[in-house]
Amino acid sequence: MTAPATLPVRQRNYERTLEVLSLALGAGYLLALPAYPYAASPIIKGLSIAVLAILPWLSRPVTNRRDAGLLSAALVTSSMGDVFLDLGPQRLFVPGLGAFLAAHIIYTVLFLKNPARSSSMGMSHRFGLAGVAVYALAFALWLAPSLGPLKIPVTLYMCAITAMVITAIRSRFGRRVASGAMLFLVSDSLLAVAKFKAPFTWHDYLVWAAYYAAQYLIATGALRSLQNG
Repeated sequence: MTAPATLPVRQRNYERTLEVLSLALGAGYLLALPAYPYAASPIIKGLSIAVLAILPWLSRPVTNRRDAGLLSAALVTSSMGDVFLDLGPQRLFVPGLGAFLAAHIIYTVLFLKNPARSSSMGMSHRFGLAGVAVYALAFALWLAPSLGPLKIPVTLYMCAITAMVITAIRSRFGRRVASGAMLFLVSDSLLAVAKFKAPFTWHDYLVWAAYYAAQYLIATGALRSLQNG
C-alpha cells in the first residue's frame, strides 16, 4: 500500500541522479579541454547531453508523451552532433551541422505545439522576439562573406536556430526554456566567429559552457512544464 506514495520520491531521485550525472559529465568535459583531443572526449561530450535525453522517458506524470518524445529526440540528435564535431571538427563539420539542424527543427515543432497564451505575451516578449530577429539577420550578413562553400548549409542552419529561439520565447515553457534557447544562439554565434572569422581566447570554454547550459535549461525547463500539465 505504501509503494504508490513512495513512487514520486523515487522518481525524483532518479531524475536528480541523471541531472547530476549530466552536470558532472558537462563539467568534466569543460575541465578536460586543455587535454583535447583525448580518447574519451567524444564519449564524455556525447553522454553529457544523451543522459538528459533519458529523463523524458522516466518522468511521470507527463501530460503528453509525444511531446516528451520530441524533447528526447532533440537531445539525442544534439548528442550525435556533439560526437561528430568532437571526432572531426573539420572532416565531420557538415554531418554535425546536420544533426544540430535536425535538433532545432524538432525543438521548433515541440515549441509550436505548446504556445503561450496570447495574454501572457507582454512587451518584454515582443522586444525579445524583435531583438532575436534583428540580431540573427545582422550576424548572418556579417558572417556571410567568410562562409565560402558552406554559405548555403550555414545559412539554413542559422534560419533554423533563429526559428527555434523565437518559438521558444513564444512557447508556454517559460523563461527557463527561453533563456536556454538564447544561450544556444550565443554558443553557436561564438562557435561561428571562432571557425569562420578568427579564433579568440577561451572560445572553446565559452562555447561549451553556453551550449551545455542551454541544453540543460531547455531539457529541465520543458520537462517540468510537461509534468505540470
